[in-house]
Amino acid sequence: MRKTLVATGLAIVGATGVFSTANAIEWDLDVYGVSYHLNPSEANKHAPRDLRIGERGQTVFNPGIGIGIDFRNNPSSNGFSFQTKVGWLQDCDAKDLYYGGAGVRWRHIFGKRIAFDVNALAIAGYGQDWDTKEYNWTLLPYVDVGIGYVFNVAGRDRVAMLKLAYLPSNSNISATSGTDLLFISLTFGF
Repeated sequence: MRKTLVATGLAIVGATGVFSTANAIEWDLDVYGVSYHLNPSEANKHAPRDLRIGERGQTVFNPGIGIGIDFRNNPSSNGFSFQTKVGWLQDCDAKDLYYGGAGVRWRHIFGKRIAFDVNALAIAGYGQDWDTKEYNWTLLPYVDVGIGYVFNVAGRDRVAMLKLAYLPSNSNISATSGTDLLFISLTFGF
């Protein structure tokens, strides 16, 4: 089932790329890192010790990777654009969580090199319940803000962003139940 989900997600991103002009899109590589549980009483005290940052389990290391497409002509252009994302990460109990979604991005460049993003997407997530071990689907709103630097490589602008995302609690899967979450990630746009 996992291979099917990954293959489906990659096929969606690939098909999206085929139906657009290669020079008219920004590809994003998302690298996930840390989550923070906003409600300390709901923090994941059962997170594996090697993923916890601190004893309480309120901050947890969540490795993962994602691929996105931003339908703008250049990473350094201002304004709104449509975007899609697919990816995988380990939740706070070291279970796999797969996701895919679409939404909008607003970007503004300050002084030709400092980038500021606000992203809002509807995400479908597929994750394993910690108690029943069954996989379940959930729909989530996903909002992040990012700040980064635009640089030029081989005559084309690229962007590196540090992002802070918010995910509300959701009872459909264990990974998002109990507390609202903040995620910190890096995004490389090329």
